[in-house]
Amino acid sequence: MDAFQDPNITAPSNKLNKSRQNLQLAQEKIYSFFLEIVHSWEPETVLLEFKHLFLEPIKAVSSSVLHSLYEIIFFDEEQEFRNTIKRTCYILINNWWAARQYHTIQKLIRLFPEIKPTEMITTSLPLTHLNSWIQNFIDSKDYEELKLFASAFENRQKGYWSHRYTSYLLAAQYVDLKNPIEQREAAKELSKHLKEKFKHDLAMYTAHSQSSNVKDSELKNPTRLGDEALRLIKRIVAKRGLFSYSNLANIFTNQNQNVSYKSFKKNLEKYIFYSLYINNKEFIKTLKAELNKKLDRLYQEREEDTITNELTLRTCNQVIECLTTENQQEPSLLFILLISQNETLTLAIILLKIVLFCKNVRANLEARIANLIQYYEKLPEEDCWGVIHFLEVLNLVFTVYTEDVEYNLVNIKNESNRESASDDLDTYRVFSQLKCDLNLKGANLSGTDLHGADLSGVNLSGANLSGANLTHADLSNAKLSNADISKATLNSAELIAADLNNANLSGASLRGADLRRTNLNDANLSNTNLIVVKLRMADLRRANLKGANLGAANLNGANLSEACLNLTHLRHADLSGADLSGANLSHADLSNADLSGANLSHADLSHANLRHATLMSANFRNANLNGVDMGRVDLSNADLSETDLSRARVEYARFHRNLGISEETKQILKQRRAIFEDDLPRSERFWEDGLSASDSEI
Repeated sequence: MDAFQDPNITAPSNKLNKSRQNLQLAQEKIYSFFLEIVHSWEPETVLLEFKHLFLEPIKAVSSSVLHSLYEIIFFDEEQEFRNTIKRTCYILINNWWAARQYHTIQKLIRLFPEIKPTEMITTSLPLTHLNSWIQNFIDSKDYEELKLFASAFENRQKGYWSHRYTSYLLAAQYVDLKNPIEQREAAKELSKHLKEKFKHDLAMYTAHSQSSNVKDSELKNPTRLGDEALRLIKRIVAKRGLFSYSNLANIFTNQNQNVSYKSFKKNLEKYIFYSLYINNKEFIKTLKAELNKKLDRLYQEREEDTITNELTLRTCNQVIECLTTENQQEPSLLFILLISQNETLTLAIILLKIVLFCKNVRANLEARIANLIQYYEKLPEEDCWGVIHFLEVLNLVFTVYTEDVEYNLVNIKNESNRESASDDLDTYRVFSQLKCDLNLKGANLSGTDLHGADLSGVNLSGANLSGANLTHADLSNAKLSNADISKATLNSAELIAADLNNANLSGASLRGADLRRTNLNDANLSNTNLIVVKLRMADLRRANLKGANLGAANLNGANLSEACLNLTHLRHADLSGADLSGANLSHADLSNADLSGANLSHADLSHANLRHATLMSANFRNANLNGVDMGRVDLSNADLSETDLSRARVEYARFHRNLGISEETKQILKQRRAIFEDDLPRSERFWEDGLSASDSEI
């Protein structure tokens, strides 16, 4: 029996048929169904259920979501059906990817071509719609994007040339906000995986390619550049010290603080072309002229404005599009010019310099590269060698310069008269090491001088770093759980997203260190110097910060729930939006601190100094405020429910629109010189906002 003629399935009423709300409910029911079964059923069974629901509904009589699919088809909007099947696919892909069921992902995508039109012949009008929509989906861009997830696991040496650059094609998917979140997440994850594989293969190739102990069969060049690859890497790595691309980017950043936008554009042009070696002077003249035309036209109405991050990002995005594809379809004039002159390395370096200066443009760059690939893949491969060469060089340049691989040049001839690697690159071998593979777990580095060391991503869990000098060291993403870092010096160190779970940092100095998004669960930070430290969005649950100095520290949005902050110095600290629920802040100095919007429920603030602190919209529900000094604070919109203020000092503290204050409590607080703004004359009520009474009435 045709599933769509089953008497047990009643057609929705016309009213429901036109209801978009019912359509969305039907879609959500399908999504929920597949989310549930993908976690509990075998992959082959999930595939069969998907096939029977969407591709062979005649066999899907028993499906619990068949009615939902019927409602979507009855709504008669093909795009909504396409959105449904597309999102369902990516729900399955994401979950199978996490479980490393790569073969199942391929099977899912290959289900569609298996369906033959002759198999779908039916007299049912809804099913006829379904047949047509499925065929249209197979012919659509949506299915072409899906196929990337199948081809990504195939042999890169087979298939069309563009398959080698799937990581870029995927970028176009994850930057497009119109795509469902599941698709964007899947595309981003797979793109990252492909980049990691290329990074690993290139590192291994360069590490062993020049060694006589390695058999030729073991040397797999991941590029299509042949012997040219090593020479290009040498040229890139040779740019060190003052003239390294990273250093040039840092200098440019520092020199363009608070300048006008007009000056910034002029400086950007100089930065792009500085230290670029091009033999053809006429060509470089033409290239500069064309880029200047573009820069001159950009945001002319804002030329006298001070440069901002937003304006920087927009400008860099425009320059990237000028160098790749301005209309996101066809190659730009400058791209064609550079490729035709065989200046692929020049173009790659220019793009690298822009990304090093403005890192947020990389996603847009990769999406534009995807546009170029989609344009050129329509042409015969022999007509695309210039573009293919550029893509290979671009891959190599960005992998060498921006990924966590350390590339080194070693002079094999040891000639004393050689002053720099750039003199004769043939005398140098290039070696590489994956920095993230460096394992120092449990190592004894006590008292070691590691000033400025690059230890990003290194496994130092359980290591002894007590008394070590880690000033200006890069420990971002490092694993430091259970490490002993007591009395170490980490001033101005980079610890972004590092794992310091249960680490001992007692007595350490971290003045000016960057610990944004760092995991400091259960860490011991007692008596630690954390002045001006960046702890934004850091996880400090149950951390011991007793006696620590956090003066002027940035703890915006940090999680300090149940942390010990007894006797801690937090003067002028930014704790806005921080979670301090259940924290011990007794005798802490929070004078002039910003606690606006902070969660202080059930916190112990007994005898804490909160004078001149900003407490607007803070949550003090069930907090212990015994003996707390809240003189001259602004408590507007703060939640004071179930909070005892009887022993708190509230002289000149300002109350306004507070929860949990009874009329009786209000009168008692007023007797203790607290200020309730609602009782003030209108002119005084707005004093702190800088408004006059007349202004407030406008």
